[in-house]
Amino acid sequence: SQLKLKTPISADSWHALCWNGSINNFAKDVIFACDNAVKLEPDNLNIRGRRAVARSLSADTNGAIEEIEFILSKLYRQNLENMLAIKAKEYSPITYAEQQSRLDDLKEGKNPITDQKLDEWRQAAKKARDS
Repeated sequence: SQLKLKTPISADSWHALCWNGSINNFAKDVIFACDNAVKLEPDNLNIRGRRAVARSLSADTNGAIEEIEFILSKLYRQNLENMLAIKAKEYSPITYAEQQSRLDDLKEGKNPITDQKLDEWRQAAKKARDS
């Protein structure tokens, strides 16, 4: 029998589980949460970026590449639209250069998610929780 929830779980909640599990060495265990967050908000680049991290940490190189290519195409399109509209840009925490670098690493067989990067993210998550 399946558990029936009165209130559906939000994309933000799935995203939080995805991210916190990933940066704390449980990426393989929380990939389902990443997938659920993406199903609910398929165009949310932050969620997509974090699923790319989870996929990298889970040794799903092809999945990570696919995710980053999706992000890059969206960022390219957004940047082009911003330039054409000549309007102020809203800077995303996900940058084109960072995603391109991760994609290059993955295609070279290297995991772009280093222990140092995980430590940075853990410290940032702790700081956000403590504030």
